[in-house]
Amino acid sequence: MAFMSDIPAGRTVTSALRSLGTAVTDGLVKFGRAQARSDEIEYFMSMSDEELAKRGLTRETAVRHVFRDRMVF
Repeated sequence: MAFMSDIPAGRTVTSALRSLGTAVTDGLVKFGRAQARSDEIEYFMSMSDEELAKRGLTRETAVRHVFRDRMVF
């Protein structure tokens, strides 16, 4: 009887599971960061225009402020 596997030659089951675990962890970290940014945007949107102005922001610039480290506008 033959045994077939879709794991590339030279790659063990342990390393395949480790890769899967790393991919899942990376995905969860990205999701957590996105959720934190979403919470920050909601926080700014709940402020009055005067409160935003004290921070040097407007409703239009709040999202840019939250993503300032990821996007260049």
